[in-house]
Amino acid sequence: MNNERIRIAVVGGDRRQELLTTLWQKDGRDAVWIRDARDLPALGAAGLTVFPTPMRRPDGTVGESGIPAEELLRLLPSGSIAVGGRVPEALRAFAAARGVTLLDYTEREDFAIPGALATAEAALALGLTELPITVQGSACLVAGAGRIGMLLARRLALLGAWVTVSARASRDLARIAADGLRPIPTADLAAHAGGFDLLYNTIPAVVFTEEVLSAMRPDALLFDLASSPGGVDWDAARALGRQARAELSLPARYAPLSAAACLRDCIDHIWEEET
Repeated sequence: MNNERIRIAVVGGDRRQELLTTLWQKDGRDAVWIRDARDLPALGAAGLTVFPTPMRRPDGTVGESGIPAEELLRLLPSGSIAVGGRVPEALRAFAAARGVTLLDYTEREDFAIPGALATAEAALALGLTELPITVQGSACLVAGAGRIGMLLARRLALLGAWVTVSARASRDLARIAADGLRPIPTADLAAHAGGFDLLYNTIPAVVFTEEVLSAMRPDALLFDLASSPGGVDWDAARALGRQARAELSLPARYAPLSAAACLRDCIDHIWEEET
């Protein structure tokens, strides 16, 4: 980001947003952290406003602020730029009508790739700390062959795990095999689920159905890394007593400083491109 003294307003009360503000301040930027309604006056002078991921929660509010997204957008100066994660189209249109450019940083590769790496590393840490046996020699399943799935699968394999990756498309199954991993169709999860000590889901659709969960061993661990609604039938998991849980926002939770630095660099690129 150039040295123009624009006001940067960072909205949201989680650790990543706090560290993002601090990083910009250390860079000599005029950055302020908007945690609650008491800080709202600073938005009126913001040339750049940063919202969290997701930008709008199901109840319509932004992050931990408890303030509706539309109310915050109304406070931004016309001609300013705002960025957020998983921005609804309705909010983009609302912002545009007020003369504010609202962009989504989660759609960019310079955010997605470092974020996937951090997620894979944190997911690996979960397995290392919570599996009652060593990862080396264990049987692991990664459902989904996207960025996170393949980064995680390769790291598990480097630690000596027997790694299976599921995918739907034949090209992805071929790519999995080319990496020296075992490929299976996602549709066949139920036929294979009983053979794993540690399972991860990265698919944002319910693929761990009651049938698949029933086939799992009771002592197996299942971590769902996928965005809402996730990939697990949670009612079935509870009824069957399976050890399954959702693990969202791993970069911000396990490596908040790295997550903040990644977001800073991405937004700096956005500002340079837009201005």
